[in-house]
Amino acid sequence: MNDTFTIGRQRFSCGIDPRTGTLCIQSIHPYDETNYHWARQGVTGHSWFVFREGKRVATLGQLTKEQVAQELLNLDRQAHLHRRGGIW
Repeated sequence: MNDTFTIGRQRFSCGIDPRTGTLCIQSIHPYDETNYHWARQGVTGHSWFVFREGKRVATLGQLTKEQVAQELLNLDRQAHLHRRGGIW
């Protein structure tokens, strides 16, 4: 089950993390090599964990997937992440 939705002009993918069986949200950036923030729902479903470059960087409360996506955009902006290279 993969679901896509848009916040502003950014598309996001929401699917099941096969390791934990919980929801996982990430922004969609085709041909972009930047490591953006992504989130995985906690096993209890009461919180979201945000990751970047293989490390957990934040914990969010019980939010909707749209609210989580907005937080991911905010974290990307705060980290000054921009499109980097790509496969052409």
